[in-house]
Amino acid sequence: MPSRDNIVIFGFIAVAVTAAVGIDTATTLPGWLPFASLLGLGVIAPLLVNNYLDARDAA
Repeated sequence: MPSRDNIVIFGFIAVAVTAAVGIDTATTLPGWLPFASLLGLGVIAPLLVNNYLDARDAA
């Protein structure tokens, strides 16, 4: 059974990839923006959410 951390990470990765592909294909925004969305949504956001949930469970 996957842990809560893995579920959160996989969910954010799915959202990040969808957002990056959408940004890349549907807009004329700068080329670095899909990479920034992958980094922000796929790496940083799950870390913040998991840290928050761990702190809430410990309290």
